[in-house]
Amino acid sequence: MKTEQIIALLPYQKPFLFVDGIEEVSENGIKGYYTFKKTNRFIKVILKIIP
Repeated sequence: MKTEQIIALLPYQKPFLFVDGIEEVSENGIKGYYTFKKTNRFIKVILKIIP
């Protein structure tokens, strides 16, 4: 299964889709990654709470 197909199956959408890519798929699970950007609304809210 391709990365795009796996991401399409996730029950999340932007801005709550915290997946940039997938590194590994095995019978035990999936390992992926996400980079938080300063322009992300989620980060802006967190930085107001935790300066």
